[in-house]
Amino acid sequence: MSSVLTQLTDLDALRTHVAGILSLKPDWSSAIETFHVESAWTNGDWSAVQRIVEGSTLPSPEMTTARLLLAMRNADLGIITQALARTRMELGQPISAAGSRSYRRSYASTISLHIVREVELICQTVKAMGGKGKNEESQRQFQSFIALLDDRLQSALPSFRTLQPILSMRRTALNLV
Repeated sequence: MSSVLTQLTDLDALRTHVAGILSLKPDWSSAIETFHVESAWTNGDWSAVQRIVEGSTLPSPEMTTARLLLAMRNADLGIITQALARTRMELGQPISAAGSRSYRRSYASTISLHIVREVELICQTVKAMGGKGKNEESQRQFQSFIALLDDRLQSALPSFRTLQPILSMRRTALNLV
């Protein structure tokens, strides 16, 4: 329980830090907007995410992911499908540019696409199971889903830099639906 409180305090500290920087140096807004949007979605402040995305001119994986999360939050299947396609295209470009010989340079993009797929899986699964009771079949589906997420996590590089964004986005996606 104390680790959860520490994480929440750290997230609040990041939001406070970003707000402090923006109040002192408003011209730094574009330089730190990726931190700003990430701290907003992690804390579930969707109005701030919307405001940051609308005011952003900088293309970044964080802004692309924020647009996807906003689409998922709206729950319109057509918008979600378009957002997923656009997100995959934007996040996959560095992989195409790096080619097949540069796995290291494209690993961050690979993890970003991994995260996008997990957000999609979580939203689909939670919505599909939402109306079901706690019967035996839904318990089996849920256990299968947890095993899938565990297998996906095991396939990632076992470093904090890799696992933290995956786990953080899982929390966000689970709170989203």
